[in-house]
Amino acid sequence: MYTDSRPDVPITLVSSSARTTSSNSGSFKDTTASFPRSDTLSVSLNVTAFTGGTALFKAWVDTSPDNGTTWLPIASFGQITASTANRTLLFHNGYLASGLEVAMENNVPARTVNVGTAREIVGFPYTRDVRVRWEMNSSNSVTFSVFAVASAG
Repeated sequence: MYTDSRPDVPITLVSSSARTTSSNSGSFKDTTASFPRSDTLSVSLNVTAFTGGTALFKAWVDTSPDNGTTWLPIASFGQITASTANRTLLFHNGYLASGLEVAMENNVPARTVNVGTAREIVGFPYTRDVRVRWEMNSSNSVTFSVFAVASAG
């Protein structure tokens, strides 16, 4: 069982700001705004303004199994093409349980494991090393924030 000392209190992971380049939040491990760990966790993306050329904005939650050397996407908020949007991902016991606004299959990045000649799709839980990553067209300006709410069960 995961525990968090701040159940039901929104934790800002990425503060609201206009951004014009693809980037990431950096790891939340051992920071003052550390990624919460709990039985049930919702992570929300809130886009409040989108300007520029062709609308293209995507954001992911990534995790690292090796202290930040390798980053693996564990969930996607899906592509944003509107000037405002809200997307929420729900995690349960460290695994993605569901995504709102976008079909579940679009929120789980494809991951395969070789089993002889067969390939099997697998999920991946988040570790203590977690970050939020985003990509956008260079002609866009996107104002957004990301926050998480941990529930105690």
